Amino acid sequence: MVSLLPEQQPTPSAKERAARFLPKPVVNQLDRVVFGSRKARIRGAQRLGKALGYNIVKKSDYYSTLPVLSEIEATKARWDKPSALAGLDVDVAAMTQTLDGLVERWDAEFVEHTGDYLANTRRGFGPGYPGLDARFLYFMLREHKPRRYLEVGSGLSTYYASLAAERNKAEGAPLHLTCVEPYPFDALRTLPDFELVEGFVQDVPVEKFQELEDGDVLFIDSTHALKIDSDVAYLFLEVLPQVKKGVWVHIHDVHFPYNTPFPSSTWLFGERWPVYWNEAMVVQTFLAYNSAFEIVL
Repeated sequence: MVSLLPEQQPTPSAKERAARFLPKPVVNQLDRVVFGSRKARIRGAQRLGKALGYNIVKKSDYYSTLPVLSEIEATKARWDKPSALAGLDVDVAAMTQTLDGLVERWDAEFVEHTGDYLANTRRGFGPGYPGLDARFLYFMLREHKPRRYLEVGSGLSTYYASLAAERNKAEGAPLHLTCVEPYPFDALRTLPDFELVEGFVQDVPVEKFQELEDGDVLFIDSTHALKIDSDVAYLFLEVLPQVKKGVWVHIHDVHFPYNTPFPSSTWLFGERWPVYWNEAMVVQTFLAYNSAFEIVL
């Protein structure tokens, strides 16, 4: 592939600049003395930051995956907009029809069986799972009646899955729940037909996910951040390409057609620490021209 854009060159380091004018032995000596002491100062600052609960990084680094907030605020008009989702087969009409059918078949039961949403948020399963999301998770589990439900990142979603499992079991279709969670709430341990894998998903062998069969569900509520040794990297590079055909995969907190934190006024520039979520970009890339996966909802 040939790029027609002018190549951007990173700023040369002090050592590289010195090498243009000084003999190699001199540069090597400077590297040991001057640049070596600079490295020591950097490492010392990083150790101090770690002790205080901070991760010290350069404000602007050509090779860093961490954005500079002032820079992306200046270029907001360029990136803070809906994506064309090129290469994704998204049939909105079919999705609407599917949703209408789910509401018609399961909404009344959901209201009757699950009770008050705000009361459920106080049951000790944790925050952060909206009522609308809970509704459609329940709908899908009741509609398809899987035998296994494997959830990465647990909490209130797990409670709603257990409510659907309760009704499925009463109809002769028991559902076994498995959750991978490094920081579980105690309430999770009270759920029936439940297996807790307490730890990071990166430590769970791919074979565990390959136990899921046609009709089973893999629910992903990750850290939403692609970085070295992150759950997102492991799930999209190692796990999803190896799940069996017919497994339902639900990926939470992907706000298509936006592939950046939406709305940015809240998640990036609001009155809180910015979150640099980029999982949606990975999802979009993974699904583009991917005939092995079908987008249903």
